[in-house]
Amino acid sequence: MKAIKMSALFLITIMGTANAELESIPNQAEASHLEMPKGSAKRKFPHGCRELGFEFQSPLLLIKSNPKGQQQTLFLIHNITPTDIRLKDETAPRFSPNYEKIIPANSWAAFAFDSDLVQFNCSAAVNDENKFNCQHAVELCQYNNAKFPDQNFGTYWLEETGSRDETMEEAIQKGILLRW
Repeated sequence: MKAIKMSALFLITIMGTANAELESIPNQAEASHLEMPKGSAKRKFPHGCRELGFEFQSPLLLIKSNPKGQQQTLFLIHNITPTDIRLKDETAPRFSPNYEKIIPANSWAAFAFDSDLVQFNCSAAVNDENKFNCQHAVELCQYNNAKFPDQNFGTYWLEETGSRDETMEEAIQKGILLRW
């Protein structure tokens, strides 16, 4: 326990945090939410997941087909806001899927994609009339080399939202090979 407190003290000292109580940090795992100095920060996206295949056109998030002809890809989308948000493709024809998803605050979702284009609006989850610029609400990356089993092709949201690791685990459980 003494080594854990010493490690926590070291982290606090490096980061210049003056008003921390060591008793409130019982172990190093709980200290992981503290901001780390540059150069030692945790990766924003997992290995192999790259910031490509999308663009922000205020206020929309556009997810586009891969120019290299890659048919099926997987996007990890992170809600970076402190509130739940709704992503909805409002350009879809009346009787086709609208690809709507509510992503809880600071959670991740996975979106499988094999279409030409999806245009998402971002809004508050409780009031979809309250739209805002997607660029200020989400961060995302694409596994453009993911391998999908034949039965999992298509454009759809994977069911669960959660932490980055939980979202990746769900994709793997569905047989999607996340490779880079």
